[in-house]
Amino acid sequence: PKVKRIYDEMEAEYKLKEQLIEARIAAGLNQKELAKLVETQQSAISRWEKEDPFQMSIKQLRKMAHALGKDVEIRLI
Repeated sequence: PKVKRIYDEMEAEYKLKEQLIEARIAAGLNQKELAKLVETQQSAISRWEKEDPFQMSIKQLRKMAHALGKDVEIRLI
């Protein structure tokens, strides 16, 4: 039960990471190219993809999404 609770708490983070990586690859961009489009460093893109995408602001997330031809939808359910 404890492991499941921890996994469930991290599910949104893993889904966001997966979506960001898939969108970047589908756009044919590497991390450095995406970083240039969103005016940040490649290391920031790497950190968001590998560690915690929730460390970026909503503004940064929108900027990245738009560079990838996507939009952001945030909901409370």
